[in-house]
Amino acid sequence: MNRAGPAAVVMAATMMLFQHGAAAKPLTNYVHYLIVGSSPEGLYRSMINNGPLVGGGKAYASTRMDPKVTATTVATQQSCRVDKFQLDMTFTIRLPQLKDASSLNASNRASFDRFYEFAKRHEEGHRSIWLACAEEAEALAVEVAAKTCGEAE
Repeated sequence: MNRAGPAAVVMAATMMLFQHGAAAKPLTNYVHYLIVGSSPEGLYRSMINNGPLVGGGKAYASTRMDPKVTATTVATQQSCRVDKFQLDMTFTIRLPQLKDASSLNASNRASFDRFYEFAKRHEEGHRSIWLACAEEAEALAVEVAAKTCGEAE
């Protein structure tokens, strides 16, 4: 059986995970940047000026992933296989926070609260996608076998 296929898939999946993020056992930290404004337009400007950069562009919220990969191999007389492979990821979700909520009327405050919950769910959606990718990569990785452990790794 040709094992180069699964190895190539795992290598590609691992590279994708490092570019986009994933976690088998996630830890999620929520951090906030302060925004000010007394109107939706003012809040928008504050988010654009103070918010995170994502892919070189300005964003309202972001998710960052810091990976930790653990892998072990087991050698036999004629081959080596991946015994354990785990991707642990720490996520940092960055969201806007009102510096002074009393600067908004009740309607605008309610609108901001809905926006905040939407942004939070959106970023958590990115995390969920990455977690699914990590689970798939872990399952593929333990199928890898090669002639030497260096090749398997």
